[in-house]
Amino acid sequence: MAIPVSILICTRNRAPQLRDTLQSVSQISIPSHLAPELIVVDNGSTDDTSEVLRAASTENLSLHRVVEPTPGVARARNTAIRNAEGEILLWLDDDVRVPPNWLHCMTRPILESEADAVAGTVEFPARLERAWMQPFHRTALASTESIDPENPRNIISANMAFDRAVLADVPGFDPELGPGSRVGAL
Repeated sequence: MAIPVSILICTRNRAPQLRDTLQSVSQISIPSHLAPELIVVDNGSTDDTSEVLRAASTENLSLHRVVEPTPGVARARNTAIRNAEGEILLWLDDDVRVPPNWLHCMTRPILESEADAVAGTVEFPARLERAWMQPFHRTALASTESIDPENPRNIISANMAFDRAVLADVPGFDPELGPGSRVGAL
């Protein structure tokens, strides 16, 4: 029997980026031992997000749209968790593009009990590079270039996966932190 996994994307007013991300996800290879679902949490968008989701072509995945009207990425992520059925939760930001083998690469270490969580690579787009930027600045914008792949000390939520069992120790995302919260950026 195939193992259920959940691909989770939280979005708010980024319809053009979401369209490209969904296109990327629709082209992933799905290993026969996995049964993925795709959940997009609309965090109170007022742009064309609904239309993008209606028009999305994800033939290889079932797409579920969930609404979390209260702004805040942590609230949206917690809503995603409540709606996900997967044993592995895979997270993508709404502006990330993934290669065809992404699902296999992100789930393999967890399924083979090598890790409870996996940090996927996020490369900073060259078109957004600025001469003054140092690795710190790019990391703050979700680049993984400063993470040591042999000894990772942190994880970037723009492209990560973890076993659902992790939620026994860390039951969810803190809604007081992160984008959309009192201390986070909007």
